[in-house]
Amino acid sequence: MLRAFAGEDGGFYFTAHGSSDLIARTREFFDGAIPSGNSVMVANLSRLYQLTAEKRYGDAAAALQALYAGFAAAVPTGCAFALAAFLAASRGSELVVSNPRADFSEWLAQMYEPGLAVAETSATLAEKFLYLKNYSAATEAYWLCRNFTCAMPVDSPTKIRLI
Repeated sequence: MLRAFAGEDGGFYFTAHGSSDLIARTREFFDGAIPSGNSVMVANLSRLYQLTAEKRYGDAAAALQALYAGFAAAVPTGCAFALAAFLAASRGSELVVSNPRADFSEWLAQMYEPGLAVAETSATLAEKFLYLKNYSAATEAYWLCRNFTCAMPVDSPTKIRLI
């Protein structure tokens, strides 16, 4: 996706490089009734970076955000979805859960936290988050993380609001 559709300035086109059946490659930045493709890409790349910590997604999101800065300053109402994506990325949080209680899904459904990503512990997560390596998966615990920095674990989801 990044190689095939990205432009040199950080924006994304509707068609891949090398599409020979088109007169011109087009792209859209301004939102109408439906968010533009580039606004959606800001949200997707930011979220991918938040979930995977892969530098290529973070770099692509930052380049697209920089490109949007001028548009947003000139016509903020035309960039509403991109601006919402910027806000979600700046407030993005991860909630890492180990052995959650039975009513955790109900509690989570009542909590409003834009940009929150929830992940249950696994061997793959333990590789990315070093504090999980020595933690027992049988123990109920919840870590609230922001910008890849986590608070101390708590033993109940209701205590997360206190962090």
